[in-house]
Amino acid sequence: MIEYLRSEEEYRRKIDNKFARSVDWFRRRAIISLFLEKGIVKLRSLLPAGTKELVGRETGKEQIELVGRGKEKEQVVQWLIKQPAEDSEIVTTDHIRLFAILGVAGMGKTALAKLACQDPSLSTIFDFVVWVQVPYDLTPDTIPKLILENVSHVKPEHYTSKFLQYVLTGKRLLLVLDDVWADDSADKWEALLVAIRTCERGSKILLTTRMQSVVDKAAEAIGSPAECLELDELGENDNFLLFMSRLPSQVYSEDYTDLRLIGEQIAERTGGCPLVTENVASWLGSHMETRHWNAVLQNGWQKMGLGDVFASLRLSYDRLPSELQNCFRYCSIFPKGHKFNKVELANMWISSGLIPYRSSEQDDSGLRHKEDGYLVSAEDVGEQYFTALLNYFTGKEANLDGIQNLRSLRCLHVPHRMLSKGLQIGISTTLQELHVFEVAENDGHKLSALGTFTNLQRLSLRHLQNVRNCKEAIEIKLKDKPHLRFLSLSWNKQLNDPENLDHQIIDSLEPNRGIKQLHIYGYSGIQLPVWIVNSLLIHLISLELEYCTNWMTLPSFRVLNSLKYLRLENLFQLGAEIEEQHRGRESEVAFLPPLLNTLIIRWCPSLKKLPVLPYTLEKLIIKHVGLAVLPMIHQVDTGTCESSAVNSRLSLLHIESCAHLTSLDGLLEQQQNLHYLKTLVVRHCEKLCHLPAKGFTELHHLNFLEIVSCPLLRNVKSEGNLLPMSLKNLDINPCGYIEDSVLMSLQNLTSLRRLTLFSCSNIEKLPSEEVFRTLKNLNDVSITRCKNLLSLGGLGAAVSLRVLSILCCNKIHPSYDAQVSCSFKLYKLKVDRQALLLVEPIRSLRYTMELHIGDDYLMEFLSEEWLLRNASSLRSIKIGVVENLQNLPSQMKRLESLQSLHIERAPLIQFLPELPASLCNLTIRGCDPRFRKIYETDVGSDWEKIKNIAHVDMKAYSEVLDCFFED
Repeated sequence: MIEYLRSEEEYRRKIDNKFARSVDWFRRRAIISLFLEKGIVKLRSLLPAGTKELVGRETGKEQIELVGRGKEKEQVVQWLIKQPAEDSEIVTTDHIRLFAILGVAGMGKTALAKLACQDPSLSTIFDFVVWVQVPYDLTPDTIPKLILENVSHVKPEHYTSKFLQYVLTGKRLLLVLDDVWADDSADKWEALLVAIRTCERGSKILLTTRMQSVVDKAAEAIGSPAECLELDELGENDNFLLFMSRLPSQVYSEDYTDLRLIGEQIAERTGGCPLVTENVASWLGSHMETRHWNAVLQNGWQKMGLGDVFASLRLSYDRLPSELQNCFRYCSIFPKGHKFNKVELANMWISSGLIPYRSSEQDDSGLRHKEDGYLVSAEDVGEQYFTALLNYFTGKEANLDGIQNLRSLRCLHVPHRMLSKGLQIGISTTLQELHVFEVAENDGHKLSALGTFTNLQRLSLRHLQNVRNCKEAIEIKLKDKPHLRFLSLSWNKQLNDPENLDHQIIDSLEPNRGIKQLHIYGYSGIQLPVWIVNSLLIHLISLELEYCTNWMTLPSFRVLNSLKYLRLENLFQLGAEIEEQHRGRESEVAFLPPLLNTLIIRWCPSLKKLPVLPYTLEKLIIKHVGLAVLPMIHQVDTGTCESSAVNSRLSLLHIESCAHLTSLDGLLEQQQNLHYLKTLVVRHCEKLCHLPAKGFTELHHLNFLEIVSCPLLRNVKSEGNLLPMSLKNLDINPCGYIEDSVLMSLQNLTSLRRLTLFSCSNIEKLPSEEVFRTLKNLNDVSITRCKNLLSLGGLGAAVSLRVLSILCCNKIHPSYDAQVSCSFKLYKLKVDRQALLLVEPIRSLRYTMELHIGDDYLMEFLSEEWLLRNASSLRSIKIGVVENLQNLPSQMKRLESLQSLHIERAPLIQFLPELPASLCNLTIRGCDPRFRKIYETDVGSDWEKIKNIAHVDMKAYSEVLDCFFED
């Protein structure tokens, strides 16, 4: 029989089609029977096994424990073991569920999927757990063939979907598809679903991919939405734990303390990418010398030659379509870290011919504009010599001669000073963006010159006070520019309009109804144009009104249903009549647009009250506004006696310089509805005296809290803490009588990373060791101008502290309390007096890496004892003006890790001690001319002491002054 089957192709050429189909059917039956007879298919006894001869790439590594992904692993496992709601039965494909692990390269998608599939509970749920690493060049039969190979442990010479259906009939399948790229069509997914459609209810597909489009295409084929877990970078602590776990065990010994400190900084620079962190740590583990680790810290891990890492990251680029690769490569001409404006970058691509011109109705960039902003970041692109090249070209003076009759011009952005020379651009039917057009009486600068520019998408008009009549305004034909999306109208705000022409002019500048962004500046009329009042701009998304100084009232914006961004600025008369006009609750509720996302109000001192806020609002900024009370969130009528507030989407609340605000009641009385609030800033509210009754404890997602210059704040009458457990950054600067209460509320804030105290005159002592011991993530403490602070309390118990700054706290005096312990190892210490080096816990520091001492006019010597205690780790010393410093410590050469020494002004230093061999940067300014002479290059008597230092900069005080005046 087998010989017969092997020669099937020869027979097929000799027999008719009907007989060939019979042979094909007989062959399949024979193979199935053969598998069953020899026990190759053991339907329920098979354990999960890896696919043989896998094609493609695998970023993850086999490991028992995956650092920092515990919650994610539990989420995946819970989805896998979740049982279907109905009884088990053979179902169609729409009952196969899909879960996707989504993330960029190196985030650990494969490792997480493997860890989840190793959970022992899966063996009792699934008959088959099949792992397939999906090849990039996927065909409709690829995955079914690999599944068959997995479940049979034999690579079949022939494949049919019916055979696979037979094997999987009545069996519950978990199919793991690793590293999927196929998003071009649903055919490949549909072929897979046909092959596994006989699986039992409860069968599932788990896939890992870098692309959301893959998830969407798979969900489309299955016919039900996918659940998705997006892997972000690891948190700082988890990333460091992963880093340390890949190092040899001896790194934990006392001999390698300096390496651990360097390693902590290196780990921070891997960006939380597990793939990068693991490879960098593995390389460092085989190079356990300080010089290697310092080289990585200074030069970056990108210079280490980690080929496997770059090969993995490069795949995302290699698999882009060629036209997108060209656009991506274009970005390399900009320096590393450059931030692009999305629209400007698209225009550069268009102008360079990378994106073909189709029609003005399309977005030629191929990019969808974000509604909340345009900035996008280009990471790790650019070369240094390109920067110099760009500077060379951009530094040349542009020649405007001959810029005329540009019939194919599409984007024109000319600096203001050049426009004053006059620019004849000729008749251009394709111009899409004109960033500045200054209206004047001379030819070429009248509005009528733009009448034929029908393809304009973005237009900014300045000096509209020079338009003399409505006829001239109509000649620009804004209504006949169907593609116009951005329009800016600007008047000179310093000029009056005695004839009241501005109102007539702006009514005549009505744009088409497709306008999305509108900016009005310096308009002196007393009311908005009729085309806004009558809500003709049904697609308007952004509205900005500035320096419209005669406006006292505003119409309701409720009719602008699409408006998401509203900015009101320098409307000095606004507010006198707004409360009377919108007194009723219903009109007040509807005053703001229903979909408003961002509301910014600045310099509206007459505005006493705001209407209620729509629940869609995400950002609220109020500055120099005459509010006496904060607005409320819109209440929903439930049909009962009471109304309830829906959960607000507000994530940022910034209140500044509201001179009449006395409490934070109103909005912050509704903390239970502010589930998304992450940032709260209150500044310069001089009459603010009351916090919310419960403090901020119910703001469960608040990360950043800043209270600045609110001197009348009093303690709230509440028990327990004022602060939420979620807080990461706290800035108190100053805040009246609540300063002590705030410090006492620090206990158990395990997420707190940064604490800033500025001009807090009511604080005499920092909290106890018991409090600081609970602040397990506190990384940065800055204390400035706390004039009554006497003691640093239990600060030494903050085990994670890496940056400490203490400035202008003159009542802190040296302490020799042996009971005060020091648990942290500082990366940077910044003080303004050397005497603070004798204050505990600073005195007990042993592993500080950078020391900054400010201008200390009393310092006569630098503490040698403290320097030697930190000798193994200290890399940088920077000292300000020290006019009384006599000499540096004699044992400076023992600072074996010191690389940089900078002294700003030290006129009394007579000589240098022997310096460490590690020193590569020496800067001493404002020194005595005689001191400068003995270290003069090649000829000074003590030149030998410093000749091996790579960079030396010594200047006498007179030379420093000369440089200052030259600048």
